[in-house]
This record gives sequence, C-alpha cells and structure tokens, in this order.
Amino acid sequence: LFTLKSTNGKMLFVRIARKGVPEAGSETAASSNINMTVSYSYLSGQPIDVSDIPQGTDFIATVTLTNTSGYKSLDNVALSQIFPSGWEIINSRLFTVELGQDSYYTYQDIRDDRVLTYMNMYNNSVYTYRVMLNATYEGKYYLPAVVCETMYDDSNYARTKGMWVTVSKFQ
Repeated sequence: LFTLKSTNGKMLFVRIARKGVPEAGSETAASSNINMTVSYSYLSGQPIDVSDIPQGTDFIATVTLTNTSGYKSLDNVALSQIFPSGWEIINSRLFTVELGQDSYYTYQDIRDDRVLTYMNMYNNSVYTYRVMLNATYEGKYYLPAVVCETMYDDSNYARTKGMWVTVSKFQ
C-alpha cells in the first residue's frame, strides 16, 4: 500500500504497470502482432509428444515466428525459450548435427536451461529457430511458456501455455 500526494497542488497523472512471472500452470497462450508456433520433433523430423519422453531421447524444439503487425518491421524482438531442468540443451554450434537453416538473428545467448534469441522482424516474413535437446534426467518437470516480444513496446508479443512434462526411465 502506498500514498501519492501532490506537494504543489497540481494534478498528478499516474500509470501503474505490473509485470512478473506467472505461477506454473497459470500462463495463458496469447498473441498480438506476432504469430508463433512451437513444435517438437525427433531428429528425423517426426513429431514427438513432449509430455512423456523416454530418457536419452534427442529431439528438436522449433519456433516459427511471423510479424503480422502491418508495420514495416518490429525491432528489438526477444525470443525466450526456457527448458525444463530434466532436459539438456545440445549446443549445435559445437557439433556437426544438421538441424536445418535458422533464420538470421542479431544475437543468441545459449545458457544451461534457456536460449535467448534477439532479432528484428520484417512484415509478413517468417523466422524459424531450432534448438536441439536431450531428455536427460528422469522425473516430472515444468516446461515454461515460450515468449516472444518486442523489448521496448509491450503491445507486440506471442506466448504459449506452459505444461508439465515427464522424462521416463530409460528402458
């Protein structure tokens, strides 16, 4: 609780913006000016259901983005992919695995549990980004929402709904 008071008697204008990370499972899928699809597949290209993956399985997360804003371009776009702690990111820059050609990006940061990709998106252009993953550790984990948004204008965004995933014991 806080109190705001004008000390000089003039009118004040206040804007309150609230931002944060929603509780696991309470995210909602939504989009505005960016169309995003997220899919998962085996290395062969066959779709995979990530809700239950056998331990040791290599697979690919593919994100496809389209600027539907009508603007010539959306600048300073950030794509945030955070992966469950039971999955490991296989940095394809270190191996000769062919995942397909990714679209141009300005910068990409690959961490232990996330891949952050930054780009500019031209109107009606399609952008595709792939990450190779391995279902490493047995257990139940939360796969957070994938989020794509312009960094300085919160009216352009797309996000998926998070979900619980299982890595089942190696057979």
